[in-house]
Formats: sequence, structure tokens, C-alpha cells
Amino acid sequence: MTFVKVVSRKVLPSALFAIAMFAADTDRQDLSIFNSQKLDALHEQRLQWMMVRQAEPAQGVYRDFRAAAALDGVLPFRTQELARQAGVDILFTQREPRIHNGVLWTIAPEGLQIPTPPNIFGDMPPSQKELKRVASAFKQRPVLVAGLTGGAPLAQWLKLEPDKLPFAPVALHVLAKELTEAEVQASLAAKRTYIAHEWLADAKGFAFWASNNQGVFELGDRFPLQPRTRVEVRVPLAARLRVYRDDQLLHEEKNARGIGVPVTQPGAYRVEADLESDGRTYSWIRTSEIHIEQQRMLQLPNFLTQDPNVETMRGIAYVEGSDNAKHKLDLYLPKGKKEFPVFVFFHGGSWSSGDRSIYAPLGILFAKKGIGVAIPSYRLMPANPHPAQVDDATAAFAWVARNIAAHGGDVNRIFIGGHSAGGHLAALLALNPELQSRHNIAAGTIKGVAALSGVYDLRLLPMFGTTETRKLASPMEYVRKDAPPFLISYCQWDYLSLPMQARDLAAALKRQFVPTRLLYVPNETHISEVISMLKDGDPTTEAVLRLIETGQP
Repeated sequence: MTFVKVVSRKVLPSALFAIAMFAADTDRQDLSIFNSQKLDALHEQRLQWMMVRQAEPAQGVYRDFRAAAALDGVLPFRTQELARQAGVDILFTQREPRIHNGVLWTIAPEGLQIPTPPNIFGDMPPSQKELKRVASAFKQRPVLVAGLTGGAPLAQWLKLEPDKLPFAPVALHVLAKELTEAEVQASLAAKRTYIAHEWLADAKGFAFWASNNQGVFELGDRFPLQPRTRVEVRVPLAARLRVYRDDQLLHEEKNARGIGVPVTQPGAYRVEADLESDGRTYSWIRTSEIHIEQQRMLQLPNFLTQDPNVETMRGIAYVEGSDNAKHKLDLYLPKGKKEFPVFVFFHGGSWSSGDRSIYAPLGILFAKKGIGVAIPSYRLMPANPHPAQVDDATAAFAWVARNIAAHGGDVNRIFIGGHSAGGHLAALLALNPELQSRHNIAAGTIKGVAALSGVYDLRLLPMFGTTETRKLASPMEYVRKDAPPFLISYCQWDYLSLPMQARDLAAALKRQFVPTRLLYVPNETHISEVISMLKDGDPTTEAVLRLIETGQP
């Protein structure tokens, strides 16, 4: 693999950049690949890879954008056309940053390493006999020959204009939240990148991440080692996969679509993926690093377990005649106030753990700000299968709707919310009118929803039963135009698929013209997101307060 280090795109002459971009490897390699039969075999293998590749959509925070250098000496509109044909989203250029027809033109940051195809001729040009073979091979298989020879030298040898070559045979993939100048430059600075030899196979659908109980971490991230940390790789077609820690091979598997490796030591982790054809091994994907640092304790904010301005009422049964401890809720009320808004909050814990008592500081926090809070427990899986959790959440809300006025709450300003599994329960309760009617909850009683890092599509969760049951348990199935306003959050290091689900639910609600706000919370894990709500100025807390105080997300 050849790299070029760009010292400054603003001062590097374009001609010098064009030469540097296609700097050749120094050693001449086996040239037998230019045999027409071998090229045909590699071409047939490429077609087979195209047929069998299966790319899953990105389920993390970032989208995958393909980047390449703009062609030197080629008119911008022609470069733009070639970029769109090649699926290139980002063009590095000396022009001012702009987006045109879905392609971002941007200046490469200082020090950026841009990959180039390996020139198998090394630093020696081909002889006349070899050049004749190359010219013949290029007419037959231009994409393969461009990938094998490094592009620019090929143009010089065959006296071709740059726009007559296959565009971006090797691409730099940039993981960014959005295709904007600010987001792309931030991702480049953090090295959220990998390189892919696209002349072999399309790499879109590749993913590499680390995960533990706290959340999911992607390329360029730095986080402390935690118990049960793993690094995982997924590729769109079977390849030879290698995981490295500090450039030492940690794990290797051949012909694999994905691997997972436990992490027990800090270090810089990266991945290489190779493809094999006709006895040859070709470099396909090379990633930047995920940095796993020394383990350290999670810093908890200072929080109150009681406050003289908050009236606490614990252990109120919300299911008549039940002695189950999970059929109870706790109230946190602003002392001495009446007609205050009410927030019903459902706890998380994957529907199988957690309890209302853990969230007492959150109840006190909102009660101090003049909001009455009800935090119910609910029966847990697996001892109590679905729909026990949904039924309990609905019953708890129904109790609040019937009784909160006796405790000073305003029945015309009741809001609901929850984190993780609680976000699922809140969203399902708000969107499924059948649940509300089953407990005689009047339409429009729920004035707004704060769904924090929730789960909205349960089709891949077997714990919820049959395919049909999982569908009916998914809030996405009930999006409707008369839904209450929604605040939907996800965080930078959320669990896999939750960012995608948050975006999908927000988009579905907006299509129905439901007032909706999608809140991205940076620098938080799935767990720390709710803990950090206790901090002054926390963006999630501020957003929830705005929803409750104004009725709009």
C-alpha cells in the first residue's frame, strides 16, 4: 500500500500533488497477472464478489462516505461527473469548500494520508514489450489494470488524459455524521477513516467497532477499557480478516464475513482485510485505529437523594389488588406547589433489569424545577415475558392520569419519557392508541414524549416472541399524524443500531408532520447519557425541560 502525506493542500503545487498522489512502490512485482487468462479469471472473480456481497446499512452514529482526490487538469464539472459515477461523495481539492450535486469539495487537512493503488512495476517503467502487454490488457480490463498499475503512471505510459482512467480505484472512506464541511473535517481530524481498493470490490458495508456495557465505539474513538469489551468486524463479502493491537497480529480468520475478539489489554486496534483470487492475495481494506486506554472508574456526578423542597412518596401501588413490588411507583413532587406539569419516566435495563429506586436523583432533579415526577417499576423479563412490561407501563400511566390531580398535578400537562428499554415503552404507549383505550386513557392525555436512546424496531429481538409479536411491539409500526410531540435522543457512543433507530423514528414522525426533535448528544455512552442528566447544563435535561415547559420538542 502506498500512502501520500499531504503537508498542506493550500500550498502544495497541483502538479506536484498529482505526481505524489500516484507515487509507486519501489519493488517490481510478479507481472504474470497481465496474462489475458489471469485477467479474465480476476474479472470473473470480481463479478462473483459483486453478486455475493451483502452490505448492511450503517447502524452506528456515522455514515460511510467515499473520498478521492480531484483530478488535476480536468474541468470541475467533468470531475464531478466521474465522482458521481464512481459513488464518490468527497473530493479533495484546492478550491473553496462547497457541496455541488451531492458531492462535497473540500481541502485536505495538513498531514492527511491519501491511499494510492500499488504500482506493480515499482519505480521502473515498463519496457516496450511490457508496455504493449499493458496497453492490450487495459483495453480488455481497464479497471483491473488501473488498480494494478497505480493509475497515473498508466496514463503517462499510454498517453491518456486523466479522465480516461477508471476514477478512484482506491478510495479513502470517511465516517462522518453528515456530508458537511464541518462534520467531514472533524472526522478527518479524528482519523475516522479506512482505505479500500475499490477496483477489487465495493467496501461499503464494512464496519469495525468496539463494544462493552457502556456503548459502542468506532474508528478514531478513545475510551477506557471496561469488562466484556470486544472488537468486532463485519465485511460485505467473505475475506481474510486480521485484527492488530499496536501493530501486533492479535487474531486472524480466513474466508470470514465477520469476527469478534475479546479485548483484555489497552492498545491501538485496527483491521486488515484481504481478498484472494487464483492463488494471489490482494489488499482490500486497511483501517485507522480504535484506541482503548487504561481502565478507569466512571466518574459519577454529585446527586441528591432527598431535598427539603421535594415531597417524596414511595411505593404507591398502581395495579389494584396486586402485591407485586414491581407494580408500584414513586412520586417526586414540588413541595407547596399546585397545577404543576407531570413527567412519567420509565427506567431502562433491557426489559430484564433495573428498578424505579435507582432513578430517585432524577425525580428529585425535575421536582426541584417545579415538575412532578412519577417513576414506576414494571415486571421484568425473562420471568415475565412480553407484554408484561408494556401492560405495566400503561397501567402506571393510567394511575397517574387518574390520581395525579389529588397530589397537585395538572392533568392537562402530563408528559412521558424513558431511557433505553424505557424509551421503547414510552414511545409504544404514546403511539399505540389501542394500549391507551385498553386502560381508559383519553385520547390526547399524553402531551409529549422524551424517548432517550430507545428501541423502536424490535424485529430482531427474539425475546419478544414471534415475528408478528415483535412487529406489534415496535413503535415504528404505529407512527401517526395525531401523535404527541416527540423528543428523540441518541448519543455518540450509543449501542449498535440505536442511532439508526432514532433517526428512522424521527424521520417517520416528521413525514406525518408530528412536531419532532432529533437530539444528538456528543461525548456520552449509552449508560452515561442518563447519568449525565444530573449535571448542570446537560443538553438532554435541558431538552426534556423545554419539552415539558413549552409543550414543543
